[in-house]
Amino acid sequence: RQLLPTTSFQDAGTLPREQRWAALVVAWLSLPQTPSSDPAAVLSLRPDPAAETQRRQVLRAAVAVAPQHTLEWLAWSRPRHPIAATELAAVLSEARMLGLVTVAGASAATQQLLVAADPVALAPLIGSALPALSPDLILQADLTATALGPLPRAVERRLAGLAETESSGAGAVVRFTPESVRRAIGEGETAQ
Repeated sequence: RQLLPTTSFQDAGTLPREQRWAALVVAWLSLPQTPSSDPAAVLSLRPDPAAETQRRQVLRAAVAVAPQHTLEWLAWSRPRHPIAATELAAVLSEARMLGLVTVAGASAATQQLLVAADPVALAPLIGSALPALSPDLILQADLTATALGPLPRAVERRLAGLAETESSGAGAVVRFTPESVRRAIGEGETAQ
């Protein structure tokens, strides 16, 4: 097994976020390894020819039944090829992180992914589920700024150079410190 350098990460950074998520979802579906709950074991996992089939089965189950009944549905529909509860939990956890499965069940993107693993067809479905970008910040007296929603990439990058990130996610909180302001001035920012 070899790890080779690639520019894919930098190239993906130039795409709109729904296209990045769509490419990530398609790549996840075709991974040749089964998921592991141990982050240290990720690079030592052996390829499993059934990994993609297993992910597809779990996603089909998520589309067919409520999330709490997925294991029973899989046992009924695949009696000769059972999926262990730990493997099911790991696949569902990854699918939740990607937005394919929610508490209410599978998303529209999941159904499209099962029909055709095409990032172009997935991007609009994923985009409709993502929160709207907001360049607005609330500046507070304690030298923090709170983003009201996900920031556009340009604003996020500039803010990362000006302040220390305290939390991120759907909204972010950053703190302006003497060190972060010195660093920003050293990198060419002006007082304005």
